[in-house]
Amino acid sequence: MNSWPDSPNTTSFPNDRVGKPGGGVLLAVKQQIKCRELICKTSQENELIAVQLEAKTFKSILIASIYVPPRARLNIDLFHELYNINHDCIIVGDLNAALLQMGSRRTNAKGKQLQELINEGLLNCVDDVITTFEKNDYEEKLDWILASQPLFSFISNVETHPTLGLLSGHKPLTFDIPIKMEANAPSPRLSFNFKRANWKKYRNTLDEKLKKWDKPSSILHCDIDQHAEYITNCITAAANEAIPTASMPNTNFKVSEATQRLIKSKHQAYRRWKKTGEAVDKQQYYNSKFLLANSLRNDRKHKFKQLMESLCRKKMYSDEVWLTVRKFHNKRIKQTYPSTMQYNNITAATGKEKADLFADYFEKEVYFKASDTLPFHKQVVRQTKNVKGMQQQSTTTRWKKISAKEVKWHIKHLRNSATGPDNVHNRCLKNHTELLIQHLIALFNVILEAGYIPDIWKKAHIILLLKPKKEKRLPSSYRPISLLSCLGKLLEKIIKQRLTLEIERRNILPEHQAGFRAKKSTLYNIVRLERFARSKLHRPGIRQHSAVIFFDIKAAFDSVWHDGLIYKLHDLRLPQYLTKYLISFLHNRTAAIEIDNDLSRPFQLQSGTPQGSPLSPLLYIIYTADSMNDIPPHTEHGLFADDTALWTTSNTLTSLTQRLQQSIDAFENFTQERNTSIQ
Repeated sequence: MNSWPDSPNTTSFPNDRVGKPGGGVLLAVKQQIKCRELICKTSQENELIAVQLEAKTFKSILIASIYVPPRARLNIDLFHELYNINHDCIIVGDLNAALLQMGSRRTNAKGKQLQELINEGLLNCVDDVITTFEKNDYEEKLDWILASQPLFSFISNVETHPTLGLLSGHKPLTFDIPIKMEANAPSPRLSFNFKRANWKKYRNTLDEKLKKWDKPSSILHCDIDQHAEYITNCITAAANEAIPTASMPNTNFKVSEATQRLIKSKHQAYRRWKKTGEAVDKQQYYNSKFLLANSLRNDRKHKFKQLMESLCRKKMYSDEVWLTVRKFHNKRIKQTYPSTMQYNNITAATGKEKADLFADYFEKEVYFKASDTLPFHKQVVRQTKNVKGMQQQSTTTRWKKISAKEVKWHIKHLRNSATGPDNVHNRCLKNHTELLIQHLIALFNVILEAGYIPDIWKKAHIILLLKPKKEKRLPSSYRPISLLSCLGKLLEKIIKQRLTLEIERRNILPEHQAGFRAKKSTLYNIVRLERFARSKLHRPGIRQHSAVIFFDIKAAFDSVWHDGLIYKLHDLRLPQYLTKYLISFLHNRTAAIEIDNDLSRPFQLQSGTPQGSPLSPLLYIIYTADSMNDIPPHTEHGLFADDTALWTTSNTLTSLTQRLQQSIDAFENFTQERNTSIQ
């Protein structure tokens, strides 16, 4: 199976069949149960996924699902491996093994292997003689439940159910096991059901709490942290009183009344056939099954048609379209991690251990302070130290204060993104009151005046996304995304707009930098390169050679050298209040890694700009604005944020190579000066 069903109340652990349609195995565990993946592999065509559940009765339980194709043999070593990992184990799956004395019509080769495995005494087979597979007139018992002692003694109420109207022919098996499980740690972020929000109550409660702060318009510099925390507490308290927390929604589509009647009719026909054994009852069951399959197919078509109609309105929203596309391509399945991870000879198994391991990796190898290897670096460090000292001693004068209109405009255009550590959601800001706006204006303006951002806004929870086709066990295979305070990001959006107007007015950015700029996109440089190539290829009477080389900066946003960026901002002579704000924005930022509701120890970010901040892309293209200054005039360039392309032409290959090498050397010198590296 290439796309597993994604349910919001379960964590899915799949073992996909690579390169082939269909197939694979999956375990789905309720999100509140504490668990972790142990094994995900295919050996001798035996597909296996195994997870460990934390239990109160037992220390832990291993649950495994195995699929063995009809032409493959049981890999007995897999069963031994599972038992050796955890003696308390349950193994379920379609083994395609037939064993006469256990309810099958006959015994096949895999059945003999299964019998030998049972005779070893490590695993017992749940004794249920009902067939688990049926297709047309063929019935057989091919699906099995194996368990070790004493778990085997706890299993009860084993039932084989009718097929669900699918074409596979396999029947679902269920059983009870009365064991209390360890609950997962609660999520550090609150999840609200905004559809049931009482916004009138929220606004009234918010105003009642905000009124307790005397004179919001007169805030001292020393009150910034306290006032930011006060506003945060007021918003979260009002939200807790007026907005219920989100329960796990049911993602199954609602079937029609006709389908419901057919489901009931099919179950009745199945029970009647099993009771009488008559051929006429058997035929009635298969007729009901066929009608149900058609009805379910029609229901799905109707549901899909409704979905398409909802997207094809007069006013389309790209977010809704792409959300639907991601669901179909299964792009938003909850991130899972391997059973163990290693870094610097340290092995991590639990969620907390893995979170701390990632914290060690990012602190030491991503967000570290680069060494000063060049004389230019030492010069920049000295100059930056002087700049910081001057900015702290100076007072901010002559700047346009933030207005209510400006704050409301930016709030109106906020996206419903994830919350940061403070649990303030953008929907709560969108349902603001005039008193909240007054508090925000006063706080934002005193922050810009003092050049000091409250610490609560500089804390981040980092979630991790596995990079495509990367090894899950390596910390370097994951991309960090920072979840930041929505209040802090609101001010960042205001600063970003002002900073953008300043640099565009002064033409600070390169003409051919198309990344994160209005009226420019990836197509801008693609068209330039295409026109260049066309003009050289079709130039009459002159034989010319052309070449292009592409660069990608390693961990571009994460490796921004703080001193180098401050040096650049000062060198550009930006308005003083913006420079002071941005110095504070970079200073003393901390983060914690979030894995399965577990948080790592906090660590300091000594380089980089947080991925997730509205300011980060703009700061990066400012930081690298002069990257093409030393490129020879015979070479053209195109930029999209950290992606760089250099292209040139010449009459001979030797000359072409020399030209490209000159440009490459110039670009490499720039990256060394900026403490970055090329991938």
